[in-house]
Order: sequence, then C-alpha cells, then structure tokens
Amino acid sequence: MKNKGLTNWDWNFDYGEGLVVTWASNTTLKIPLNIEKSDNYKLFIRYFKNQKGGEIKVYLDGKPIIINTNDQLNKFVWKDFGTFKLNKGKHELILENVNGFNAVNLFTLIPEGEYYKARGEITKLLQNKTMIYLFEAESDLYRENAKIVKGIDYSNGEAIKFSKNGKAWQTLDIIKNGTYKLALKGSGEFKISLGNYTDIVSLNTNNFTYTPLFYLNQGTYNIKITPISSINNLVKIEDMPVLDVVWLYSTETNQTIGQLFEVKERPAKVINYTKINPTLWKVRVNATKPFMLNFAEAYDPLWEASIYKNGRKVEVAKSIPLYSVINGYWINQTGNLEITIRYKPQVWFDRGLIISLVTFIGAIGYLFYDWRRDKEDRWAKRLEKRFKR
Repeated sequence: MKNKGLTNWDWNFDYGEGLVVTWASNTTLKIPLNIEKSDNYKLFIRYFKNQKGGEIKVYLDGKPIIINTNDQLNKFVWKDFGTFKLNKGKHELILENVNGFNAVNLFTLIPEGEYYKARGEITKLLQNKTMIYLFEAESDLYRENAKIVKGIDYSNGEAIKFSKNGKAWQTLDIIKNGTYKLALKGSGEFKISLGNYTDIVSLNTNNFTYTPLFYLNQGTYNIKITPISSINNLVKIEDMPVLDVVWLYSTETNQTIGQLFEVKERPAKVINYTKINPTLWKVRVNATKPFMLNFAEAYDPLWEASIYKNGRKVEVAKSIPLYSVINGYWINQTGNLEITIRYKPQVWFDRGLIISLVTFIGAIGYLFYDWRRDKEDRWAKRLEKRFKR
C-alpha cells in the first residue's frame, strides 16, 4: 500500500479494522468482493470529514460515487450511499483519492431487506429507552462568526465564543417520538430553534440551563443556536456569548441531567472528587461491590481510569461508551478506592517532555565535559580514567 501512496493506520477509533490514509492525489486501492447471493445491497462508508479534506471517488463495479470530505468539523462519519443491485459472484470496489487529506475506515454492504428489518427492530427497542444527543460546541457544531476558546471550566477544556452575527448549528435524526428537553452550558443569552420549537435561554457558565419540555416526531431536524445579546465593537471580549455544550434528551418526567443517571441501588458512594486540570481528575469512592463509574465527558476511548487501594495500583479500567455519549468505567474492586482519571495523550506528552529534558541535560553535561577535556582539565581526565576501568 505504501508504494501506492497509501498508509494503513491502526488507532483507537477504527473499530479494530485500521484506516487507509493518504495525501497522494489520484491514488487508488482495489478491493475484491465476493457476493454470495443476488440481491439489493445498501452501501455505507465510514470516512473522515476534516478541514484539510478534499474529494474521494468510490467505484462499485465501475459506477462512480463522489465524496466531498472537506468540512469545518474534524470527525469520522457514516454515510448511506444508496442501494445497488448486485448479482452473485465476484465484484470490485475501487477507492480513489482525488485530492486533499483523506482517511477511510470501513465499507459495509448490507442486504436491503435485512437492513430495514434490523432498523425497525432497533427503533422498536429504543422506544422505551432514554435518547441522548450530546454536542460539544467546539467539535460537534458548525459555526459562523465564532472561534474556539480554551478554559479550565469548559467541558473538554474548550468552547466557542461568538462575535457579531455569530451562530452555531447541526443536523440530527430523531428516531423516537416523544417529549424532549434541551440542557445548555455557556454564558450569555441565546435563541434556540429546533424544528418548530423555539426558545430563549440565559446561560450561566457553571451550571446547565434547561428548556421546558417539547414534543418531537421521528425525522430529521436542524438545531440552530444564535446569541441575541447585543454584540458590537464596544463589547469586551470576555463579555461575548460563549457556548460550551448542548444536550438534547428524551424524558417524560422533566428530569435534569443529574437525575438521568441516578440509580436506585448504590453499590458505591463518591466521597469527593477533584479536577486537577482538564485532563486529570481524582475521585475517592467507597464501594460495597463492583460498580460502573460515570464520567460525564464526551466519550473518548483515550480517557483511562487507574484504581488504587491502600496506596497500591490494583486495576486500570478502559473507557466504554455509556449511554453512547459519555465515558463509563467498570470498577471491579470494593472498599475505599482512589481513582485517577487521566487523558492518555497528556501522559505521552509528559513522558516525552521528561525524555527531552533528560536528553537536553545530558547533552549540556557532555558538552561541559568535552570543553574541560580539551583544556586538559584534571577533573575531566580523572572522570575519563574512571569510565575506562
């Protein structure tokens, strides 16, 4: 693959299948397919939409599909590319990188009948479940006249700050009829539009602000969030409206986010928790039996929990997608526990910094020794003799 300008890249977001990544224009990858039964098949592709993206072409038995991968947001998406009549036997799928930086993870062909059957069963299953949609403003919402800002109090350490005529929006699919409510965190006054529902909310940075209940039918909706505070050249930067995170969830009883995650049985009690920085949290727990620890940051498998008991590390728990939106950790320990939740890339950065610092000090030390040796210094000669023994 590398000879063709393609790279196979394994990472934590690839479902264990790896990625095909390339900058090289007009590069192709041929994938043979063996169809066991003549039928209509739905084609889904998981690819990377990003700010440096361009265009990909996918050919299924010579029929081209054009994919525009350039996008304001950087994230992997699944997309339905329609239905294809495929006969039993051998077929060929060709991936061509036209231009830009592109990454493709998975191609999925599903018999059309099986797809709609599975979709119906899942929709039916979800009717008695709570549906949660979580949007981090800086990474999940499209924006105009707004910029990303950093802060220790923001979810994931980032939010978006609006300037004049700013707005944020996104498209979402509601798969369950029912009553919903929105919870937002940020600062300033905003107008929210979701289908036929509109509301005005005043946000406080440190707490969620909730809308009243409203009804949504199944279907595709656009959510739009617009600051209505007066923004002009006289407004201080620190006073401009900020949007941190948006939750949309179904509820029949007007629950808050905290109430969504309450459980009647409490196998563990959180004694206290401390946010050291946006990538490091420490939690003290007393547990009577193994339990699930909820960590209400947007799900990312690079969050890791280290469990300590009596000062000794006894377990490391990897994050799992809880409710499909936040991080969860299954803690298979009991007693008084100290749990450290850390974002692993920060650990790698810290280790790299230490290695760089040690290397730098070693280089300075060697240069000092070499300088003393050139001057035929006694100390340098004694040191050299000691190492030669």
